Amino acid sequence: MMQISGVEFVSVSEAAEMLDCSPTTIRRWIDEGRLSSLKNTENWLGKHHRIPKSEINDIIDEFVFGV
Repeated sequence: MMQISGVEFVSVSEAAEMLDCSPTTIRRWIDEGRLSSLKNTENWLGKHHRIPKSEINDIIDEFVFGV
């Protein structure tokens, strides 16, 4: 997990683990626009997608609580 400007971000694999799905599913949701992410070619981001943890928590809330 990383934090940028007070926002927590998780990696694709962390998001997949939190949602009990595959990293491929997470990447597909990013490509489809169902999840937003940061991706940068600079070293500070590690050249990978980072997803706001709040979006993952929203999906969990929607699934579990129907919110």
